[in-house]
Amino acid sequence: METDRFTGRLIDTRAMALGGRHDQANGLAAALMALAWNAEPAAVATVLARFTGLTHRGEVVAEHGGVRFADNSKA
Repeated sequence: METDRFTGRLIDTRAMALGGRHDQANGLAAALMALAWNAEPAAVATVLARFTGLTHRGEVVAEHGGVRFADNSKA
């Protein structure tokens, strides 16, 4: 990532709690905004690593035989 105040690698997307690429992209966009508003890079990386998303929004509720089942009832 690169902003006026930060240049470097913030987090490997494999370390993000959000699994979907679209969710990761949204998280990284939010991270850029946070950095632009002077948030500490380490704090932003911690949030990205821990944030699992909202309930009923693609929430993985079970896995069986290599298949993940997601609750997306709020979509």
